[in-house]
Amino acid sequence: MWIVEGHGQLIDRDHGATHRLAPGTMYLLDKHDRHTIVADSRIRALCVFVPAVPPGSP
Repeated sequence: MWIVEGHGQLIDRDHGATHRLAPGTMYLLDKHDRHTIVADSRIRALCVFVPAVPPGSP
């Protein structure tokens, strides 16, 4: 995910680490990485999923 606009935090739910999100920040997750994003302001982001998320998936 590439943060285009806005600020927040990414919380690693397995290890408890918190990472700051700001314009220009990129973060990469591995399969099944448990995480939470907390927005401090409206966030616009570009997301890429590989493989693609199948239509109708939750």
